[in-house]
Amino acid sequence: MNWGEEWVELSTFILLLIGLIIALISKNAILTYFVAFLFGLIVGRFWYERKKDRKAPWIIIISGFIIGYTAGAYHGNRIITLIVLILGMILSNYAHKKKWIK
Repeated sequence: MNWGEEWVELSTFILLLIGLIIALISKNAILTYFVAFLFGLIVGRFWYERKKDRKAPWIIIISGFIIGYTAGAYHGNRIITLIVLILGMILSNYAHKKKWIK
């Protein structure tokens, strides 16, 4: 395995597993939605900081966590979980653009 060539795939797989484990550990819908919102805030900040970089590898890596998390989100609606995550991303990115958060 060549880390220089396959780092995106490996990182995606690791985050997919982490997302799946975190979702399976959360025991109720409120906790599932809260973690999804927090992850959305983190991704929104990351997206803002990387606005000039190549985004394709990061989209793949982040989508690994999202797929793993939504696949393991048995406590709560998966569509609502995805919507809450996206809302967190949008809110965080907007707050950074407006310089409300440094």
